[in-house]
Amino acid sequence: MKLIAENRGTVILDACHLVASGGEGSVYAKGGEAYKLYHQPRDLSEKIRLLQAFAHPGVVHPRGALRDEQGGFVGYWMERRHGTSLPNLFAEAWRKANHFGAAETTKTVLAMREIVSFAHSRQALLVDANEFNWLVDGTTPWVIDIDSWQVGPYQASALMPSIRDWSATEFSEYTDWFAWGIVTFQIFIGIHPYKGIHPAFGRGKLVERMIANASIFDAGVRLNSAVRSLDEVPTRLREWYRATFQEGVRTLPPATLDDTGLASPGYRRTYHGDAVVSVTQLSSPLPPAAGFPATYVAHVRMLRIGGRLFAVVNDSDRGLIELDEAGIVRTSWPVMANATVFFRTAGLSNYLGQPYLLTVADQVNIFPAAFLRAQKILDVFSDNGIFAIVLAQDPRTALVSRYLCRLEAGQWRAIEQEHTEETFINAASTGSGIVGYIPGNGELRVYSSKTFAQHQVQSAAVKAEMILEQLNGQIVFRSGGLMYRLQVSARGA
Repeated sequence: MKLIAENRGTVILDACHLVASGGEGSVYAKGGEAYKLYHQPRDLSEKIRLLQAFAHPGVVHPRGALRDEQGGFVGYWMERRHGTSLPNLFAEAWRKANHFGAAETTKTVLAMREIVSFAHSRQALLVDANEFNWLVDGTTPWVIDIDSWQVGPYQASALMPSIRDWSATEFSEYTDWFAWGIVTFQIFIGIHPYKGIHPAFGRGKLVERMIANASIFDAGVRLNSAVRSLDEVPTRLREWYRATFQEGVRTLPPATLDDTGLASPGYRRTYHGDAVVSVTQLSSPLPPAAGFPATYVAHVRMLRIGGRLFAVVNDSDRGLIELDEAGIVRTSWPVMANATVFFRTAGLSNYLGQPYLLTVADQVNIFPAAFLRAQKILDVFSDNGIFAIVLAQDPRTALVSRYLCRLEAGQWRAIEQEHTEETFINAASTGSGIVGYIPGNGELRVYSSKTFAQHQVQSAAVKAEMILEQLNGQIVFRSGGLMYRLQVSARGA
């Protein structure tokens, strides 16, 4: 499609440029820019003009309106940002792999505070700055989707219930700070402040607990061992969290923290959010692939899935290139890389609002997973091409579900669904059809990824904080600087 980008000129977008499609619109990316097109455009050109003034290093703001060839308003364009989705920072496995500790958390949280303060200084409210509306590269955060902000005469109307201040009757700076507190608390601790097991509330009663101020600061709340200690939160901020979540007090968070540390030495900068991704950062724009020898490929990043090496090529309809260990092309696969999020063992593609799971077995397979439509995907684990575990959050209820999935007749189907408080899938495979998995309660589950037989193992030796990995066909975990083997079979551990 041909569009006119204000302050930039003509741009032509094709299907390979699609990143994601949701209820409100679709996002495309090409080169260093991203483009949001509304499904049912109404003339928001004046709001986009107002938001163009929000130039800040941490704000992905509109750079101009988008119009069709007849001059009608259809959306806006912005600079493209590469980073990891904020929920990755909640997960202990990601943090350990990326050397992201308390000092890095504090630096990121303070930068997020400064971004919110900037918006307020320009008389805007973020309203729905939930965890999925932030990207992070290293310790540098960006807030995205700012066309939902409340600015000038343009009122906001919706936000995720998990960050809503249920004591407020209207949006304000204090409701923004409450939402900021909910999100940043999870970066420190790994869990929503109104989760954990409360003696007076059943599972899934998140909103009821938020209304009752029944937070994890309540002495009666039980937390699993994978939750990080409150002692990791700087003292002044920890007391602000307590007053906000447990006592219902609404104040500004502290601007400085009394025990802030510097980033730990040896911090490894990563792109796209996962230490299993090795990155080749090239100049932008990339030189044309035709300028390279036929056996090599211009790419923006490399990753391993199922022990195989791939190059990811954006803006292409064959965006996944399989390589040998020397980096020479073996074959290419028809993957829209812009629209695909890659996890450790699988990928999730969003084509025009329809979710597809990408798995690797003898070949790269992409099949629809309709039950995941409109959900926010936190993590995906796959083995053997037909077995998958998916963590997904329903944005309407903020509940996280764990799905056990099977590929049947070209469709992914959920054969089990269970509510959980996990943010990542702590699982590993032997590579021969046996999967070990430790959910947040510390109970070991052993699956056959071929027959879907499963066994549950309760043992004092199994801890929720044991992060599982695959090494040479074995499932292992690290503890105290040592590596241990977890011997599993289809019958259990």
